[in-house]
Amino acid sequence: MSEQLIFEQRKYAWDYFTLHATQRLTTFNFYLVLAALLITGAFTAFKIDFLHPIVGAGLGLVLAFLSFVFHKLDERNRELVGIGEQALMFLEKEISSGLGSDQEPHVLQLFLKEKFQTDNLKKQRFCHILKKHLSYSDCFRCVFIMFGGSGLVIAAYALFHSLFC
Repeated sequence: MSEQLIFEQRKYAWDYFTLHATQRLTTFNFYLVLAALLITGAFTAFKIDFLHPIVGAGLGLVLAFLSFVFHKLDERNRELVGIGEQALMFLEKEISSGLGSDQEPHVLQLFLKEKFQTDNLKKQRFCHILKKHLSYSDCFRCVFIMFGGSGLVIAAYALFHSLFC
């Protein structure tokens, strides 16, 4: 391959990766803002002497629903980022085929090295969960579950209060 073709392919793959990685973080940030607004609205509905508990229940259900939707969006964004990573790893193998050993990629093979290290961390068994390697996906999933569950709890509490209090 010519150096110009390699450069163009790398730029194409890098731009694709950057676009979707940025989109993933932007989408997650937007979700956090929406979740904070919905929780604030729900607690405001409760604070006004429970005159509007159904509004709180509705906002809780919307939070749970949006948590599910944004989780699905994140899964799709993660797939698209992965496609960019695969392309960049392919180019790293092609460009610097003589650099790495069979065991561990060379320090300049950044995407291959990261995958190698992450795979090794996942193979290790830790007794304590805090020592375990957590990916962005793991952390995002925890946030989606936490806010989605909070939305369901808010909705249940509001409905219980409106029916029995």
